[in-house]
Amino acid sequence: MADGVRVVSALCRICINACGLTVTLDEDGRARHVTGDRNHPAHAGYSCAKGRNQPAYLNSPARRLRPEARDADGTLKQVSSAQALDEIASALQAILERHGPEAIANYVGTYRDVLTVPFAEAFMEALGSPMRFDPNTIDKPGKLIAQALHGKWDAPPTGFHDARVALVVGANPLVGHTGFPHTNPRKWLDDARRAGMTVIVVDPRRTDIARRSDIYLQPRPGHDVAIVAAMIRVVLIEGLQDREFLAREVRGVEALAEAVAPFTPEAVAEVADVEAAQIVSAARAFASAGRGFAFAGTGANMSQSGTLLEYLLLALQTLCGYWMREGDQVRNVPTLMPTPSFTAQASAPRPARGYGVRLARRGLTSTPAGLPTTGVADEILSGRIKALVITGGNPVAGWPDQLRVIQAMEALELLVVIDPWETATTRYAHYVLPPPMPLEVASTTAGLDGRIASGMPGYGVIEAYAQYSPAVVTRPPGSDLLEDWEVYYELAKRLGRHLRVVPSMTMTGPVSSSGTGDVQVVEPDLARRPTTDELLAVMATGSRVPLDEVKRHPSGALFPARDVVVGPKQAGWVERLHVGDAEMMADLAGLLPTPGQVADKDAAYPMQLISRRLKHVFNSTATQLPAGRGEVTYNPAFMHPLDLERLGLRDGDVVSITSARSAIPAVVASDDTLRPGLVSMAHSYGGAPDRDTEFRERGSSTGRLIDQYTDYDRYSGQPRMSAIRVSVEGQRGDLPTSVASE
Repeated sequence: MADGVRVVSALCRICINACGLTVTLDEDGRARHVTGDRNHPAHAGYSCAKGRNQPAYLNSPARRLRPEARDADGTLKQVSSAQALDEIASALQAILERHGPEAIANYVGTYRDVLTVPFAEAFMEALGSPMRFDPNTIDKPGKLIAQALHGKWDAPPTGFHDARVALVVGANPLVGHTGFPHTNPRKWLDDARRAGMTVIVVDPRRTDIARRSDIYLQPRPGHDVAIVAAMIRVVLIEGLQDREFLAREVRGVEALAEAVAPFTPEAVAEVADVEAAQIVSAARAFASAGRGFAFAGTGANMSQSGTLLEYLLLALQTLCGYWMREGDQVRNVPTLMPTPSFTAQASAPRPARGYGVRLARRGLTSTPAGLPTTGVADEILSGRIKALVITGGNPVAGWPDQLRVIQAMEALELLVVIDPWETATTRYAHYVLPPPMPLEVASTTAGLDGRIASGMPGYGVIEAYAQYSPAVVTRPPGSDLLEDWEVYYELAKRLGRHLRVVPSMTMTGPVSSSGTGDVQVVEPDLARRPTTDELLAVMATGSRVPLDEVKRHPSGALFPARDVVVGPKQAGWVERLHVGDAEMMADLAGLLPTPGQVADKDAAYPMQLISRRLKHVFNSTATQLPAGRGEVTYNPAFMHPLDLERLGLRDGDVVSITSARSAIPAVVASDDTLRPGLVSMAHSYGGAPDRDTEFRERGSSTGRLIDQYTDYDRYSGQPRMSAIRVSVEGQRGDLPTSVASE
């Protein structure tokens, strides 16, 4: 090793998998090389392209290092963080005085650290504003909404430990890192299959996980609900359900059986274009395994009726009794949070809409997944929201119905964006505050613990582990960077607002540190800014394993929860899970397959655009920085070779993709894993229409093709964001300028 060069362990925070990393630093403390940490107890050297590419992110000349404010002529110019915070606080105070708290909104995106959400929530609570938005309602909102309608089992799903079957619908856990345990997903899958686990995949694209499956259904997009309904019908008709569990813990089975009766395998197979025998085999394999789980990803949730799909998947798992029982050891347990109380009983269903804030259009309200993010643009354009603070998000690229979103961004009195990059959204910002990058700040795996504690199928670990990572990379000389939490802290200080921070936040809410229902609250001293390490220590108060113990293991460590078991049902407990919710059954009736129906035919828009993940980017984060040989900065429009031939196209040709809402230019690429008739593209790319000449550099915005007012989930407001009807035409005489000259 050269003089001054050293190797340290670190925790990756590019996505939710929280991989252990080994970082090689040069003599100036800059990251030179990143790879997976072979000493990590859970990941064992695994890392993905996004995590390994962090030196490019850290050292990129495109990275912002100082705050910027838009001056009178509309130009963003560098200012100090103190000046930016003073001016932002002054503008927020003026808006509060003129319009009240609801005029200020906050959006926390997917690029965030463990302190971000607690401080953002505390700041908005201090202002008195309920206008808090996040990606939940444009990603997989149906999970939390369906759980509310179905009821929550107060012990975990049977999950990853000794799983005998996994049903994966419209997801690719080997790339997206959800649906499988937070570990090395390929190794876990190989080990589980060798131990006898059956893998069932439903996806219109033959993904990495589909190629490794035992049963694979490749349907037309948008028929996942019908397929799951048909599987439920098979389970009930053939008597494969867990009758004892249903009799004791579940209601609504009769209503569910009546609702799925028309969804015969033959009728569903015709409209979905799969074999009826495949549906039957999938149902039998899932129900007869004895323990397992089902998980649906963004592909399925964005295609059709995400809430209904997630509800039926919960119902399927409940029919099979795939929930832990009294006396079972719980291995999927939080470490740097208080230990939840696990009990073999059901919490009753709760309201899924109709409470809290009511938004301007479509009758949307608060939900268990949060306020519908697709309502933000309407709230701005109606004049209700005047200021928006965005942390690690890129609405112009990531939110559906881009044209409407751009109108809204232009109408704001104050737009503050916390982001290290120029994005499609920073173009409209009044202030841009760059944060340090993940390896430049301390953090822990407490965010992973929050997902575990929520008890949602498809999230968690095989064996409990934790890691603390100090700041391992030196911040660039001359930089003026504020962590996300520091921005909220400093704004609260300037506005004279006292912060009450709830440390133990899960996907479904706070966790009690005492087991009594009392929620721990941290009240930071506004007279002296705490350090990140001090906050991490306070936030871990009451955790199952002390933070100091976790710190003793630089590469992280396993902390098995051998004494954590599922307790008995409370005496006299009468609540049950509900698999026959009336609104869900009514929604299902509206999707009945019609005999002889010719599915998915539209003369004007004969193809369907479906979503996908790309390995080298995380949603809209750093899409301009390719990782590895062969990657590109744009998002190709993948099509089956037969479709390219039919349209007279070749790899690299430019096309116009048109929906009923709008059109985008794109570059096509061949992909024989797709069904013919489909276009597959990543979301969260591209900018406004006047930047379309740069689509080879910035990508193409699929969000522009989406109309948020038609075909949307009535709970979350999530519009159809995948399986979008489109036409594809090769560009000729009307190419964008940058393409016409090629």
